[in-house]
Amino acid sequence: MGRSSAAAYRCIVETLCRDCGARSPADAATCPGCGSSRLARHDELHDLTIAHLDCDAFYAAIEKRDRPVLRDVPGIVGGRHRGVVAACCYVARTYGVHSAMPMFQALRACPEAAVRNRRQRGQRKPETFDFLGFTHYCTKDRNGSFQLGRKPMAKRMTRTLKRIAEALCRRRHRPKAETARWLGRVIDGWLNYYAVPTSFRWLARFIHCVKRLWFRTLRRRSQKDRHSWDALQRPVDTHWPRLTIRHPWPSQRLAVHPTQGRSRMP
Repeated sequence: MGRSSAAAYRCIVETLCRDCGARSPADAATCPGCGSSRLARHDELHDLTIAHLDCDAFYAAIEKRDRPVLRDVPGIVGGRHRGVVAACCYVARTYGVHSAMPMFQALRACPEAAVRNRRQRGQRKPETFDFLGFTHYCTKDRNGSFQLGRKPMAKRMTRTLKRIAEALCRRRHRPKAETARWLGRVIDGWLNYYAVPTSFRWLARFIHCVKRLWFRTLRRRSQKDRHSWDALQRPVDTHWPRLTIRHPWPSQRLAVHPTQGRSRMP
């Protein structure tokens, strides 16, 4: 491009700052108003009919709309120190904060940021939802960071226990070892599906309920029945599977192991 063409380019091209919205000279490297280097250049910039909506800053803008006192304060929407930045306003971006940034780095770059979370808003834990037989809920791990927990749906557990109770009534006078083996297969099938991380407590509760149903069925064989709870533990230990988590964590199941240029085929 010649010297005359470059001069014509500077006269025609319009420049707009993406952060503050101020117009800048065509050959400017940074915005003279806010000092941002995020400049947009186009020869028909103010005649375009296409609008770009920054949905990332939208959630931070909603927080400022609800609390006008935060209008001129750098706002960050995210978790605690071990979380990540979900959204940030344009004021916080001038400090180098951006989405998906670790929260401790964002607070280090912008210590005066107004961090918003559910606890500060006076809200409780997020709502749960059911999917594929599991109830998904929000919890924390041993380090205090966010973790997605899964447990068997209460409706599924109640329905299964009801069916087991009906089957035990039909098997009331069967030999105790035979019933113990049958219950062991039922529990083994339940664990094959529901024995996922963060569900150990509910699995133990399910097995305890099955044991109570079996104990109540044995006691109803006759009025002179003398079965005790401790005596029932021996066939349980013999024929029932041991309660263990049988599925790995999602991070381990979905982990990608690159071949580093080598074929996996021998």
